[in-house]
Amino acid sequence: MPPPFLADACGEVPMLDVVAYNTERHRRIGYLERFAGYFRQLGFTVEEHGQLAQADAASSRALIERVGTREGWLADPEAHLRAAGCALTLVVGEDLPPGFGVVPPDPLRMLERYAQLHHDVRLFVGVDPHTPASLARALECLGHPRAAGLAFSPYLACVPISDAAWTPTLRAAHERQIPVWLHACAHFRADVPYDIEHPRHADAVLSRFPALRLVLGHAGWPWTADACVIALRHPTTALEFATFPPSVLKDPGWSLTPLLAHRAALRGRVFFGSGATSSPGRFMRLVAQLDELELGQDLALWRGQGLANWLTGDGA
Repeated sequence: MPPPFLADACGEVPMLDVVAYNTERHRRIGYLERFAGYFRQLGFTVEEHGQLAQADAASSRALIERVGTREGWLADPEAHLRAAGCALTLVVGEDLPPGFGVVPPDPLRMLERYAQLHHDVRLFVGVDPHTPASLARALECLGHPRAAGLAFSPYLACVPISDAAWTPTLRAAHERQIPVWLHACAHFRADVPYDIEHPRHADAVLSRFPALRLVLGHAGWPWTADACVIALRHPTTALEFATFPPSVLKDPGWSLTPLLAHRAALRGRVFFGSGATSSPGRFMRLVAQLDELELGQDLALWRGQGLANWLTGDGA
């Protein structure tokens, strides 16, 4: 069976729709420029990619249509996911802070929209710690059957997850046993420290909120070994390797020794998936790469209900 975790969206539409934020050039994250190789593998010419890299948010919608048409999933996304054997589609949202020129979408409308795309879609609702209304809006959505939990992105908020600004949202998640997806890896903003999302900040938070169910997004890359150790220290923590093609995990530079050495202890807490701009190719190709890793049954957690169990607390 293929992985149940597909994290390839941001905000109201897939990541590709917000790659060109309406803000100063030096603050733009520039996903289209960073992941040019993805588009080359899809058959886009250098000229076409150059045009796409200059796209604004509106024309990025056209990009989604072009990529979807070329990959063959736009006409019937549900059929495409079903053919790949995808059991669960997990969408991670981000509530962009003021200054990025993106109007926060209505999370409930997002939930309904994604529910139409696939029979089992779950959404982590983004929260901006500097906007109290953001948390209130997110909490209102958690009663929806498609809601999975909350999503925190410190690099957008400009403060690490260990900062006091996050305390109200962390306390709410801890007390209500709400799962949290944390963007915990390097990022491409030039005006924010590159290590603002180092896993050590999550370690400090988990020491204060020991029952917090936390997914370390993108497995803490490039500090993956640190993320693995933190997951071993805190049994309610999970690792998410989405956005990275499984084939790259063979590289010794990933420092997966702690994960492999303690695979039994991490059973049920390691998830794989796809990324809009960084995991090129169709889902089935990514699934085949997972099988080629030969991680063994203890880490082959994309088989079965590992993620679904973790979301409900059965796997924590």
